Amino acid sequence: MKVEAAVSIIDEGEFFSESEIESLKEQFEDSENDYYIETLMSLGGQSISQFAADTLQEVRSEGYSAVVVISNEEGEIHMEVAEETNVDLVIGSSSIESILDETFIPEAINGHFADGIHALLTHIESLERPDETIEAIDESETDSRAENTAPVESAPPSHGSDSTESSSTSGDDRETSNFTLLLTCGLIIVIYFWTKRRKTRKYYSFFCFHDADMVK
Repeated sequence: MKVEAAVSIIDEGEFFSESEIESLKEQFEDSENDYYIETLMSLGGQSISQFAADTLQEVRSEGYSAVVVISNEEGEIHMEVAEETNVDLVIGSSSIESILDETFIPEAINGHFADGIHALLTHIESLERPDETIEAIDESETDSRAENTAPVESAPPSHGSDSTESSSTSGDDRETSNFTLLLTCGLIIVIYFWTKRRKTRKYYSFFCFHDADMVK
């Protein structure tokens, strides 16, 4: 548990009033996570995702888990999250696209940018780490491995054709067990890479809100 958390706001894009900045800082001074919010008049041709990634790298050592960048001229917002941080874990497989769409964008379209940031941070702070889900998945995989490695019971040895049939049955059982094990491992690998791809995509999502009133 963090002893102290903060929201830092660099408002070069002039999205917020002084009172709004102070209000956001006060409301989230005891938040679980640290957020670095920077607004710009223009990106000057630079990608907003790259700008956010570079900014996160610069401020990560100061304890910030997430960076939110908003550009005035381009009308874009991007949220970059450090991997394996609490913010990353609580978001899980959800996309930042959908989170921004549900929280910040509706307010930004009406020119209420401070309210949008408040809704965004409030939503993230309300999320909980899916520990129960992770434990359930681990238990399921353990049970599956136990079933696949269980000893195969073969019929007692007998003479003549019975012995031949027993040997054939035992071989078939081993092949079936090996096939099931390989299939399970394959599914686990596919699920891993699918989840990894979703987590990677969410770090490079942004929305445009050119229809918003950008000038306060």
